[in-house]
Amino acid sequence: MENKLGYEKGEICGRNGCSGTIGAHEVENCSCLNNAIHRENKLNDRIINWRYECHTHFSMKKVGVFTDGTTRAEVEKEVKGTFGGRFEYFSESERKFSYIAYTD
Repeated sequence: MENKLGYEKGEICGRNGCSGTIGAHEVENCSCLNNAIHRENKLNDRIINWRYECHTHFSMKKVGVFTDGTTRAEVEKEVKGTFGGRFEYFSESERKFSYIAYTD
């Protein structure tokens, strides 16, 4: 079973088994240090928008959102690394993605 990580208000955190809910104010039952970051850096889903996460020494993970009607190819054009990359996750219904960009 894949562990889905939460990023937006109302989603389950999911980090290291955390079952707390991410919120705009106090977070319920979550001691994860990532909550302060997520409350302050909400992604704008009116554009193709993402945040960076560490992946490997030659790649970068980009986790983000996109506006309704945006195609997979349009998102990839924006997040593609110097040496390409691949989608780890892409959902048109949720308008969310996770992309591994090859940088070296």
